[in-house]
Amino acid sequence: MQIVEQRELEWVRVILVAPSYNNLSDELWEETFWDAFTYLYDYYNTPNNFRNINKLENSYTMFLSDDDPYINRFTAVEYYKPLDNLEVVELNWKWHFNTAAWVLELPEILKYLK
Repeated sequence: MQIVEQRELEWVRVILVAPSYNNLSDELWEETFWDAFTYLYDYYNTPNNFRNINKLENSYTMFLSDDDPYINRFTAVEYYKPLDNLEVVELNWKWHFNTAAWVLELPEILKYLK
């Protein structure tokens, strides 16, 4: 979301796949979080300004998996709730949309790219 706000990208469709959120540390085991935190330090320390982002009039589609061990569906939806034009798509048995879960493609996104 930061790149959308910083570059003022308007009239685009933003696809969020298992998006992280600023209070993710509350839900992950400490060692898992700290490993990720070292790579994502700037992300977690730059809050999203949803008021500015909404001025850009974009549409947002968030893809979540019902069995994701890292991204809690309820918390992710609550965090991104201030976004205007947010659609949430929940997929079954995709885990965390990565190679460890054998999710190498996500064809469900294609219909949202038109």
